[in-house]
Parts: sequence; C-alpha cells; structure tokens
Amino acid sequence: MKTWKIYRLLNTVTGKSYFGATGRNLRQRWSKHVSDAKKGRGCAELSKAILEYGAASFEVTTVCTVATAAEADAMERSLIALHNTQWPNGYNLFDGGRKGFHVPPEVRAKMSLSQTGRKRSALTKARLAATKIGEKNPSAKLTAEKVAQIRALAQAGVGPHRKIADMFGVCPATIGMLLRGQTWTH
Repeated sequence: MKTWKIYRLLNTVTGKSYFGATGRNLRQRWSKHVSDAKKGRGCAELSKAILEYGAASFEVTTVCTVATAAEADAMERSLIALHNTQWPNGYNLFDGGRKGFHVPPEVRAKMSLSQTGRKRSALTKARLAATKIGEKNPSAKLTAEKVAQIRALAQAGVGPHRKIADMFGVCPATIGMLLRGQTWTH
C-alpha cells in the first residue's frame, strides 16, 4: 500500500523551511528538488536557496507518514500555516497541498475564452514553428546525424526505403519524405 511522506527542508544557514508531501522515496524527492534548482525549475525561492547556500546546507527530514493523498495535502497545509513557511518567511510559495495547482473550471473557461479568435503575428508563428523543427520536435525519432546517415545510405544505393527504415526504427514513408525534401529541410 502506498504511503505519503510529509517532509521538511530546513536551511541551516537561514533557518527558513519548506514543507512538502511526496508519495515516493524522500531521497528521490530531495534529489528532484536539487535537480530542479540546477535547471531553473521547481519552486523558485527554494531553488534559489539551494543554489546560493548549497544542498549540504539543508536538513531533509520526514515529519510524518499518512495513508492518502488527501491526508498528505491537509497535513502539508497545516504545517505550512503552523510554521509560517510561506514566502517570504519560508520557501513555500503556495499554502500547500496539490490544490495549490488546481485551476477551477470557471477560471479555466475564462482563460480559454480570452484566447478564442486571437490571431498570432507572422513573427510569432515563425518562432513557434522554429521550436518544433528537427530534433526539437517532441515527436522526432531522428537526429540530424541520423538524417545525414540516411541520406548517405540512399545516395550509395543501399536497398529500398524499407531496409533503411528498419535500420533506423522508422517507417518507410518517413524515409521517402526525408529524401524528397518534405521533412528535415532546414
């Protein structure tokens, strides 16, 4: 049965804390906080503190263990309020619990409506398109290096598209479009 851990991250230099809840191993969760800090993601104030004072300046402790996510959310909110760890007194940016990231349906509908019919400029369209070209496309199975290899194999007359496709784990149509210049044209 899965359990939830409520944990505290205490900066031993500043005395500021962060309370969180996790359904996974606490060491893994702490590693994720540190990794997020290095990548500029996650809780902004906590990430800044990890980078400024170093991961070794933090004490990571399990406060308690509960049986459900709802109990974990409630306990996290209680501890944040009790210890006053919401920014600027601590590193919690929200009042805690997963509800901090929930957008109510009426707000979501309002946000959607505000974007309906909005026209994007040619420059914006070009910038968006550029973020999805080649290896940047989240669906891309090929790299620029592999594309060069495929083109070289085709030029050398190595078998039909099926043979090349099997070598690179893609379908023959992908090879055909690549060689005709319909994809990977940049």
